[in-house]
Parts: sequence; structure tokens; C-alpha cells
Amino acid sequence: MTSHPPKFRFYLDENFPVPAGKFLRSLGHTVVEGIKILKKPGLSDKRHLEASAKQKAILLAFDRDFRINPDLKEMIKDSLGVILIEATDTRTETAQKILKKVLKSMKTENTIKGKICCASIDKIFFS
Repeated sequence: MTSHPPKFRFYLDENFPVPAGKFLRSLGHTVVEGIKILKKPGLSDKRHLEASAKQKAILLAFDRDFRINPDLKEMIKDSLGVILIEATDTRTETAQKILKKVLKSMKTENTIKGKICCASIDKIFFS
């Protein structure tokens, strides 16, 4: 009996590359784009975190504020989680490579629920 990898619902922060979202869709995940949901560019990280919670989705971002802002860190505890891609290279290919590694480490939604996953080419950690 083969097990199938879990499927997740993701919310793309407005600065996250849409083609990386298409890549996730191709793997069977559900992806919502923050810019399409909120219909207004330039909104705060707090608004995107609130919107991802309302969409019942894991937020994907490049924005380090999710890791260092104490107010956002507190909000994350009540969310489905945040995957923070930590890379100076924000090309879609880099995001996809890192996302593949993150997905392999996530067994269920509980792996990330209420946490932030900081992921780079070299490492992945949950806090």
C-alpha cells in the first residue's frame, strides 16, 4: 500500500512568485493569491496573515518580518502557519527548490500549525 503525500492549502503573500503557486497547484495543492483576495497591493503583513487565516491556508512569504516582528509572531500562533523562504534569490526556480524540501518535511498540517517554517536552500527549521 503506497501512501500519498498530504495536500495543503497555501496563501501567497503579494510578493511571492505566482509561478511558484502554479508549481504547487501542479502537485495537487490548493493555492490562493493574496493580491486577488485582498484586491489591493501594499497591504500590511498583518492583513495578509489575517487573510490567510480566514482562507484557512498556510501563508507563503519572503518577508523576514514574519520572523522578527513580535506582533506577527504572536498572530502566527493562532494561524495555520507561515512558510518563510529565506533566500536572497527570489526567482521562481529557487522558491520551487526550497518548497520541494519543505513539502517533504511536512507530514500533516499539524507540522506547521501555529508555527513559522524558515526555509533556505541549506536548512529548514520550525519555530
